[in-house]
Amino acid sequence: MQDYSNKVTLGILDFYQENESRELLNSLKSKLDIKVHILFIDNGTPKPYSQKFLDEGLVDELVVNEKNTGCGPATVQMYDICKTPYLIYVQSDQKLVEKIGASMMDTFINLLDNSCNCIDLAGNQGNGKFSERANMMDVEFYKTIPKETLGGPGITNAQKYVEGWVQDFFSDNNLKIANVSPTFFSDEGYYSVRQLSQDDPCIMKHSCWTKEMWLLTEPPKKKHDVYPPLDDEEWELLLKGQFPRWGTGERGYTPKEMLKNKFTNEFVENKINEDINYVA
Repeated sequence: MQDYSNKVTLGILDFYQENESRELLNSLKSKLDIKVHILFIDNGTPKPYSQKFLDEGLVDELVVNEKNTGCGPATVQMYDICKTPYLIYVQSDQKLVEKIGASMMDTFINLLDNSCNCIDLAGNQGNGKFSERANMMDVEFYKTIPKETLGGPGITNAQKYVEGWVQDFFSDNNLKIANVSPTFFSDEGYYSVRQLSQDDPCIMKHSCWTKEMWLLTEPPKKKHDVYPPLDDEEWELLLKGQFPRWGTGERGYTPKEMLKNKFTNEFVENKINEDINYVA
């Protein structure tokens, strides 16, 4: 097995998605035919489980943030920590579905050195724009991209997203993103988990399809402007803890504002009905 661990880091950003992270790590174990440095950032998960991944040899380097900082700051942190010239950045709800060997990695590095600024490894989920789902970039190049705010899903949700700053930089400077085929990482992001703020540590989970919401912790202490998108009546219920809790077998609550974006089918219904009995 050819060793690229001095050249390439594969960095995983996770918050409170143990099953998804394990699926991703197992996929790396089975589909990576080369050695890369695997960095895992646990962004402040309560009762963290990530030490198990290090103990089992699934990751090479583990960083556990004491508090959740939000997706935006933790993404920038990933590049700051990275010690290799290239980083494959992967969110924890993706899964490697195609083998990556030495020839393919040499192709990726050659592309970044000579003809593009980013390689999209997730099947163009950004529809031509930069996507944080799974991509490969030169680390020092990424650090030069201006980011006036460190917004992202979670506690910095009200600020412009880091992903948005990167998208604008690529667009404004006519920079090239290589969309490679086949799609190397599939999107397994069936749910999103978000902490409302550092001073209000309520954590909620929602279905990316049906927009149903569940409490993972105690209810919030106060209303929040951006997330979750609730009216006054719904906020009153949430503040009283009268929202469904994950792991009890109860279907979630879909906010009125989100009903227009609801999507479901037989697969979605079966998956949610199976998942809601899992205790996070």
